[in-house]
Amino acid sequence: MTGGFNAGKNAFNAARNLANKARNAKLPKLDTSGKVHGQTPNHVPPKATRDDLKDLQNDLKKSIETRKLEQTHLGEDGPHRNRIREEERFLRQINKALGGS
Repeated sequence: MTGGFNAGKNAFNAARNLANKARNAKLPKLDTSGKVHGQTPNHVPPKATRDDLKDLQNDLKKSIETRKLEQTHLGEDGPHRNRIREEERFLRQINKALGGS
């Protein structure tokens, strides 16, 4: 009888892990370059957990800092400046969602 219970529990955990991966795949992540890449979301995903948002908040802060340092060293660039603005806008949305400013 416990084998059936454990199989059900394992299936439940596997499904939950897949759901978490799918949800997290939609959030941008910091890579080894110290920047967040890919399209910046237009809004905070409603299914993002508080921990996901805190991680993304830290990633965006680091990415913005890295991009601003690059801009200082390499000079002003329109598309680069736009990316910084996008990340700053999304960071403000995350801060608001987390109850901060």
